[in-house]
Amino acid sequence: MALDRYSAEGAVGLRTEQELHDWMEQAPAQVSTAIAHRAVMRILPFAFIVDEPSDALDRQLLGTLRATMTAGLAARMPSAVPEEVARKAAVMAGEMAELEIPRTGPVDLDAVDDTARAGAAYAAEAAAQSILRGPKAARAAVTFAAQTASAAAAGYDPAYFAVLEGAYADAALPADKLAVAPIKRPKMLADMVDLYRTGRVSVFPGGVWRFWAAWFDGAVTGEPMSWYLQRLVVNVPEKYWRNSPESVARQIDEARARIEVISTVRCLEAVLAGERLSEVEDDEEPDDRENVAASFAAVKLLKDPLDTIVKQTQSAQPQPFLVGKAVKKLSSVEIGVAHWMGKSMDPKAKEYAQAIGKAGGLATAHWLNDQAEHLRAVIVASKHWMRTLG
Repeated sequence: MALDRYSAEGAVGLRTEQELHDWMEQAPAQVSTAIAHRAVMRILPFAFIVDEPSDALDRQLLGTLRATMTAGLAARMPSAVPEEVARKAAVMAGEMAELEIPRTGPVDLDAVDDTARAGAAYAAEAAAQSILRGPKAARAAVTFAAQTASAAAAGYDPAYFAVLEGAYADAALPADKLAVAPIKRPKMLADMVDLYRTGRVSVFPGGVWRFWAAWFDGAVTGEPMSWYLQRLVVNVPEKYWRNSPESVARQIDEARARIEVISTVRCLEAVLAGERLSEVEDDEEPDDRENVAASFAAVKLLKDPLDTIVKQTQSAQPQPFLVGKAVKKLSSVEIGVAHWMGKSMDPKAKEYAQAIGKAGGLATAHWLNDQAEHLRAVIVASKHWMRTLG
């Protein structure tokens, strides 16, 4: 069922877990996944607030976060999450739920922490599974999330129902807002999270978790992180997820750098498209004709290296060597322009200036100089991206 044909009106007034389950059974898969994702997000602090950080806890948290983000992305953009990616995310979260964590603190506190963290991982696993299995797995995610809250409160039943209260509120939202609306915690659950922090520490937002902290905060406040960036992160190859949080963090840095390159190239191309005219009218003044010729010559100089960079940003395995060659060509244009403008007497600048001379000379140099800021942005962003590619 398409979201634009689906109404959430019938979900207003849900009061029992069974009513919620029955409603989720009839809702589109995308809606049930969104409900599952939001339930997991409400109890996610029980996964990243820990007694004492450790490598084992980091691995467990990474698996939980991966599956949770995967479900959230699928709730917004189902086509962005291939089935194999969803399956692997769910499998990893399930394995991390079973991970044995070395005990370091008081036995009672450790037992509560272990159960809460494992519960969060199981809930995330079910949320990711809902992408593949639909409402049944989504319902399980909500139940696991409620059980996690109860476990974190040492079996306090009202904590369980607080998670359900949040899900009832979610069900009343318009379907097309579920993936982006703020994720509010019922007061009891919010108070419980604050209490849970006592004697524990949050691994957010430091170090390798800085990105995840920003993603979490954006989601709960209704200002989600770039969906394109989330798509790149969710689709990071399996070997990096299985390696370490640091390995994934490096891939995230590469993804962010790639997006910055795309953004700067688009800005430059927009300027190029906006500045040049498609044709020369008979009644144009000579200066206008010269400007048109200069703009076309400039675009021709930049087209090949920009096309190469764009192609590499679209590749699953970008080649730093090819990006470097393209950057060198753009830099040569930049240096050549500096020579024409009298800003550089470097011998190489004179050599590079010759290409501009053949392309139109001073008029082309002036036209390119007007776009110098955008050209420099592409060069800087591309060089940074190359460093993240290793």
